[in-house]
Amino acid sequence: MPSRTKKIVVSKATAKAKGLVPAKAKVEKKAPWAGLVTPRNKNYGIGQMVQPKRNLRYYVKWPKYIQIARKKKVLNMRLKVPAPIAQFRRVADKSLSNAIFKLLEKHRLPSKQERKERLEKIAAGEEVTKKPENIKYGIREVVNLVEKKKAKLVLIANDVDPIEIVLVLPGLCRKMDVPYAIVKNKARLGTYVGHKTCTCIAVTGASQGELKTIFEGIKARPDDYNQVGGGILHPRTEKKLAAREKRLKFLKGAATADA
Repeated sequence: MPSRTKKIVVSKATAKAKGLVPAKAKVEKKAPWAGLVTPRNKNYGIGQMVQPKRNLRYYVKWPKYIQIARKKKVLNMRLKVPAPIAQFRRVADKSLSNAIFKLLEKHRLPSKQERKERLEKIAAGEEVTKKPENIKYGIREVVNLVEKKKAKLVLIANDVDPIEIVLVLPGLCRKMDVPYAIVKNKARLGTYVGHKTCTCIAVTGASQGELKTIFEGIKARPDDYNQVGGGILHPRTEKKLAAREKRLKFLKGAATADA
């Protein structure tokens, strides 16, 4: 009888692993531009390869006024600021500011162009009714109105420089029982009186109904005018001071244990 041979079935993966099937040689695909450009190490020196994109903020020499503004902001955070100055950093919230600016928009003073047109109409012999001026501006005018108790509401810009110009105004308003609010900013106040900037505005002719919501918003704000500002340290400094305090406590505890 002829001998029966047993067929052994092996998968391709197993055959490749055991070396029964020769592995195909990898054919490297050459790019169409191969040999035209020779690779070279990147050199970012002067007159060499184009510099990579990076944040250039620390390489820029900023203008002097920007440097001063940034340093001033940091100093106001780090140093302890007296309460009369610190209150100017706590401005009116968004809802109160919107109500204030809505009122100022209603009683906006005529611009230079509008005043010129009015005078031309008067010169031509036309009848022109003058719009009543319900707001006054300027530190002297406002202080005068507050002292005479003719101002119904006083609005002070938070970024007046030097701050000594309006420093006395909040205390004077509290003494004369005149509602006041500190708002952002002198440039925006200036748009309602026809100037680039304005330190403060006194509202004299608005009705009680128009001022009701503003008075409620002012009363709802906390009386924090006596609160000292500043004294905020950098997180790195706070961490260092906390570690120092921890070491001192440990040394005091060890000293009492030895005693």
